[in-house]
Amino acid sequence: MNIKTFDFTPEASRPLNMESTHAGIIPDRAQTDNEGADDADAWRVGIFCDEMPQNIITRVVNYQLDVVQLNGQETPTVIRNLRRTIDPDIHAGILFMKRITIAAATDFDACQPYEDCVDYFLFDLQDDGISVDDHYKGTKPFLLSTTRKVS
Repeated sequence: MNIKTFDFTPEASRPLNMESTHAGIIPDRAQTDNEGADDADAWRVGIFCDEMPQNIITRVVNYQLDVVQLNGQETPTVIRNLRRTIDPDIHAGILFMKRITIAAATDFDACQPYEDCVDYFLFDLQDDGISVDDHYKGTKPFLLSTTRKVS
């Protein structure tokens, strides 16, 4: 399966902005064309960090996202509300992934509140010496990312 990512975070190297429709309840639209919209095999992942829920919903619609990846301080309540708003009326079966930064084994404790509201975790490992198998006690599938500081 192909994965197409759309980075909506403020620090994105190629930010994706929305253009206002100035029409009240009509959602804003993408400033660029919806490239790759016809790629039926691609899993479309939108990356967000502390974004307002209505902006996430608008981007799910405009970019036909299949996965919402949340990299900020989003609470489980926000995620549950997003899911109820989007699934099934806007995008049935949309998936939610929460990034958790892991710098010490105790950071896995941050997963517990999200176990009932996300479909996946993305563990951003800050230390290659931490074993996910030894410390993650949850049931959700996860992906791994490693952030290394270059000196």
